[in-house]
Amino acid sequence: NHTKLNSAIVLRNVVSSAGLAFDALRLTLSTAMELLLMLVAFGLLVLVEPKVTLITAAALFFLGLLIYGFLGHRLQAWGREEWAKDAKIIQSINQGIGSLKDIKVIGCEPFLTDNFREMTAKLAKVKTHAGVANHIPRLAVEVALVIGFICMVWFQYSSDYSVDRILATAGLFGMAALRLMPSVN
Repeated sequence: NHTKLNSAIVLRNVVSSAGLAFDALRLTLSTAMELLLMLVAFGLLVLVEPKVTLITAAALFFLGLLIYGFLGHRLQAWGREEWAKDAKIIQSINQGIGSLKDIKVIGCEPFLTDNFREMTAKLAKVKTHAGVANHIPRLAVEVALVIGFICMVWFQYSSDYSVDRILATAGLFGMAALRLMPSVN
C-alpha cells in the first residue's frame, strides 16, 4: 500500500511521526496532572466559597464550550490544511532536487521558485490563522476571570462581608486563578 503513496507524504509522515507520538504522550500526562491539580484547587475553593466557585466554574465551562464551538472546527481544518501543505512543500523540494540538472537546462527555475514561494506563503497564512486562534481562548478566559474576580469582590462587599474576609477570599481566588490559568488553557 505504501508504494501507491507519494514519496513526499511518506517522508513527511516518517519525519513527523516520532515528534507527534512524543507530543501525544506528553500532552496526555500533562493533561492528567493538570486535571488533578484543578480538582484539588476546585475542592478547596468550594470549601471556602461554594457559591462563587460554582458560578465561576459554570461560567468558565460555558465560555469554553462557546470558544470550542466557534474555533474547534476551524482549528481542525487549519491543521489538516497545514498537514497537506507540508507534504506539498516536501514534494516540491524532492522534485526540485531530483531534477536539478533538467531544471537548469530547461530554465524553469523562476517558475519553480515562484511556485515554492506561493506554497510557503499559503502555509504561513494557515499557521498565522491557527496561531492567532490558539491565543483567543487564553485571552477570553483571562477577561472572564477578571470580570469574575470583580463580581466576587462586589458580591462579598454588598453582602457586608468583613474586609479581612474579602481580602482573604480574593487572595485565595487570585492565587488559584494564577496557578490554574495554564491548566484552563
